[in-house]
Amino acid sequence: MSTALRRPISLQQRGRRWRSRVVAIGAFALAASLAACGDGSAASEDDAPGDDPADNTQDAGDGTPSPGGEITQIVSVDTASFDPARLPNMNPTLSGSALSLVYGQLLWSDTESGEVNPGFAESMTPNDDGTVWTLKLRDGIEFSDGTPLDAAAVKYNWDRYADEETAAVNGPAARTFESEVIDPLTLELRTEKPNFMLDRIVASQLTFIVSPTAIEENPNVFTTDPIGAGPFVLSEAVSGSHYVYVRNENYWEEGKPYLDQVTLEVIGDRQQQFDTMVSGGADLFIPNSMEAREQMGSADIDLDEVTVGGGRIMFFNTARAPFDDPRARHAVARAIDPDELAFTQEPGADSGVVTNLFSAGSPFYDPSLEFVSQDTAEAQRLFDELAAEGKPVEFTIVAGGAGGTRAAELMQSKLSDFENVTVNLDIIPLPNFEEQVTFRGDFDLAFRPGNMFVNAPAPGIYQLLRTGGVSNISKYSSADMDALLDDLLAQRDLDGQLDALRAIHELYMEDLPSFPYGNSNLYVAKIPELQGVQNFEEGTVLYQDLYLAE
Repeated sequence: MSTALRRPISLQQRGRRWRSRVVAIGAFALAASLAACGDGSAASEDDAPGDDPADNTQDAGDGTPSPGGEITQIVSVDTASFDPARLPNMNPTLSGSALSLVYGQLLWSDTESGEVNPGFAESMTPNDDGTVWTLKLRDGIEFSDGTPLDAAAVKYNWDRYADEETAAVNGPAARTFESEVIDPLTLELRTEKPNFMLDRIVASQLTFIVSPTAIEENPNVFTTDPIGAGPFVLSEAVSGSHYVYVRNENYWEEGKPYLDQVTLEVIGDRQQQFDTMVSGGADLFIPNSMEAREQMGSADIDLDEVTVGGGRIMFFNTARAPFDDPRARHAVARAIDPDELAFTQEPGADSGVVTNLFSAGSPFYDPSLEFVSQDTAEAQRLFDELAAEGKPVEFTIVAGGAGGTRAAELMQSKLSDFENVTVNLDIIPLPNFEEQVTFRGDFDLAFRPGNMFVNAPAPGIYQLLRTGGVSNISKYSSADMDALLDDLLAQRDLDGQLDALRAIHELYMEDLPSFPYGNSNLYVAKIPELQGVQNFEEGTVLYQDLYLAE
């Protein structure tokens, strides 16, 4: 392996440009900088209309926005459910794109900067101690069935997510506050403890709002007839093939969406995805593959790399043996070369190890914080120690997709060189991964498909390590960690947040419920005519802003 492929990086090198850069991304300052100035809120009511980041068409691309046209976007799997309560992440090649099309955004956070921006809500602002937030909605917005999108509708959705019987993935986030309808366009959110990052949590995990009328009266609302206030409505669904969305004529932003139709084409094979994009069979593809530049860089398409934090992560199931013992977790992590693992999973020229959960351009980046490194002697010592106690390490790796399978096979092969450890494999179809691993927790060690993106401490780090967190696939639970995370949310200024993150990192590396090993790259591949691309969360786009330049 060449040194060019085996380089440590702190996630992505910023500012790369493989073809002409026409995607409008990363234009916003990190919200933490606002917090450092005494304002940790999303956009305020005093913003001038031209300052609204949602109204970004004037500089979204080189062409002039014009109505009409259709595009096809590649996704990897069928949309299993349109219920936001069942959405484990915002991956644009999974279900994030489908829900964004139909439901739009209450608030949204920029993929690169993490800044929270207005959507259906025009502002979300905290009081002085971070225990009361006020959410203001725009007037006159309706769901596609005519139901008003008002404060009562938002509260209805949040209460449903918070209800234990819903078993919502985003339930823990909804239970961090109590909401009260102040008037038809105003909600007040109250937390037991200070939380200056609540707007980030809402934007990431509670942004999709469904028509309460449809939930109560429409049995197909989460399958074939989802009802939202987003820019498009579902017109046709052919499982395993494609999903067609047509323009919502009652969308609240005048003149938007520009496109008449968006088709999500389901292609599970990675090489077929690349080939389809290169041959002109699709107009938009947002992969997190290290091979994207090699596979598509020479084609007549725009290919833009989006700088993100996070990475490829292996998760230990801390709720059952053998990984309920932190020594077993450390033994496995120290036995493996993370660089070789990263490259094996994603053998592209941009593949590399990860050294920090924040990108080098983030104000939260601290080069002094490092992950555990390979130490084969220490790994064998820990395996032997556990065996001497009658607990030899035996476990099954659950993996899906070609990259996950390669990583699992490499780990099985490498660990066969050690004594007192046995590794089995459970290779499952990629669409089954979320159900088996995320929802049922039926695994010992799992490679999460794709990358986990982190652009801010909350919800990223918070949900990865908090008891019951949405991203806490490891089922990790630590009262000490929960206390440190609560202290992080209570910090209003950047210095305080950095101090809290250092303490969190130290305990994270000690307990090691999960292990980041590979870098994150997100690419936007599109035809040159497609303009107005704005990524949010894990790379999903604001479909209302897309247009075809003349």
